[in-house]
Amino acid sequence: MVQNPSFEKLLSALVLALAEIHGKELFFVAHFGSTSRGFIKSETDVDLLVCLEHPLQTAQSRQDSAALLESKVQTELKNCRASGLELRLSPLYKSYSQTEKIVPLFYDIVTDGKILFDNNQRGEQFFQSVRNEIIKKKVTRKWIGMKWYWVNI
Repeated sequence: MVQNPSFEKLLSALVLALAEIHGKELFFVAHFGSTSRGFIKSETDVDLLVCLEHPLQTAQSRQDSAALLESKVQTELKNCRASGLELRLSPLYKSYSQTEKIVPLFYDIVTDGKILFDNNQRGEQFFQSVRNEIIKKKVTRKWIGMKWYWVNI
């Protein structure tokens, strides 16, 4: 995890903002990607899996939700910039039913990710089911060239 107080405050603010925006629809929030592994370049994304009870039906509704989220954490984003972190928010919105169909991206999320908010253990259940799938499929992640790949063991 990135050791930066401004970044940690941003993560907390993101969870509060998502809870305010989505209310009881919010099932869990997971932080994943390079920043969850502790790597921040001069410009980087903050990847979030935002799991909701019902899907955001259109690309426009997902864009609107992301824009509202960003507007609610402007102060924290400015504080991150002041500490040398130029961050872009990259929320991935999924309904709980959409997380039941496990795809390789989910392997990365549970390998690197951290649950920031979990309503009724749904995030933990998701993480465990994906971990079980990784074991069942007998795959592991390898760094090849400049990318991570999932390969058979």
